[in-house]
Amino acid sequence: MLGIDVTLCGATSHWQFPGSKGLQHWLSGSPWLEEGGSCAVLGPAAPSAQDRLLRALRQAAHAASAEQDRLRLIPVEVGAGGDTPMGACLGALGVDWSAGKLSAAEGLARHLRGQRSLFLVELSGEDRVDWWESLEDFADIYHKRYPSCPLAVLVLSRAANVGLAKRFDFRMGWPSGLAVLDDALGERERWARYLHCRIAWEAGGSPAMAEALAERVRGLEIGDDERLEDLFNRHAQEWAGQIRASGATLIGCLEAQPADAAQGAPIPLLWWHPPYSLGAKPQPWVCRAALIEQGEICPALWRWRYELFCAPLARALFSLCLQAEASLRDRVLQAGAGIPRPSEEAEDLMRKFNQSGNPWYPANHPTVPASPWVFASLGEILKASPDRLPQPCRSLHELRNTLAHGHFIGWRHVLVAVELMRLPLKL
Repeated sequence: MLGIDVTLCGATSHWQFPGSKGLQHWLSGSPWLEEGGSCAVLGPAAPSAQDRLLRALRQAAHAASAEQDRLRLIPVEVGAGGDTPMGACLGALGVDWSAGKLSAAEGLARHLRGQRSLFLVELSGEDRVDWWESLEDFADIYHKRYPSCPLAVLVLSRAANVGLAKRFDFRMGWPSGLAVLDDALGERERWARYLHCRIAWEAGGSPAMAEALAERVRGLEIGDDERLEDLFNRHAQEWAGQIRASGATLIGCLEAQPADAAQGAPIPLLWWHPPYSLGAKPQPWVCRAALIEQGEICPALWRWRYELFCAPLARALFSLCLQAEASLRDRVLQAGAGIPRPSEEAEDLMRKFNQSGNPWYPANHPTVPASPWVFASLGEILKASPDRLPQPCRSLHELRNTLAHGHFIGWRHVLVAVELMRLPLKL
């Protein structure tokens, strides 16, 4: 999937973005072959991340045209006070934009005829609405007159208001394939991946902010979550200071609608779309700063505290908990006569399930509950074990509840998960 590689604390991951899938689909449609088309890529603010994204775009475009004639990428730069994007594209081929649209279209067709091409426009500084109207108007005239010489334009910009219909967001992303619980990892490599995951979340998916945070934690001792939290707190308070300096308040930014906060705040983006979220969420570092400032009187204490909960890390740990619990239930319940009767609560849940008409299972499903033990809690299963269980099995209960209730997740929880992972399958 289209994205960029980011290295944090010695661990490298391929970051994907909300626009990754859509842009990949747009490129795979090869607009330079028949239909033509234009799109905007909203890139990260940091120049280094922007450069990496530009390289990734070039590679993805060439990959999409691999089975066709070689694709020609035409680089175009549009700066503050310079030409319009369409004028700059024409100028890159020596076509005079001022001669009029029909004349410019004829000149462009001569250059594109028989040559599959994609204009790759880098836009720096502010843009203007009329730029995009003129580009789309010209593209419409051009396509009607020269359909066999498609015009394809991709605009890479740091501005959020590029007025093209197709826009793909690459400002805030998330690392993919970062397996913190890989059994083959050594302690130092696991710690590096853990830091990468925590920092990516704290930075709200901003590659630039994540890389700056990674510099702060350089040399941190393995397992030092106390120091890590202290660095996160300082980072959040420093950025919050910039918000206050502008006359805004943290509470005001967090209570505003995402679009309003993004436009009115001195920080580029105060909201993001974390992986698997149901909508826009306030940045974790903003919530952290507000919680430090407000303490227990914070008006949205319960909502904002969950924004510090590193959900992707929690999801990996919880998946392991489910597997470990399934193995544990199998071991304990296989004892048969050696286990006590299930609790009244479990039997009552069984009765209610039967009386409800079995709404959750298809009637012919092979695992329709037939025993109260199916409804027994993990705590009850642990108590029912006729023999002594390994200590990680006891820790499983605490870890699962920690995850389910949205408590802090740290290095100690990762180590418990690793112990569970290394137990024999049958425990």
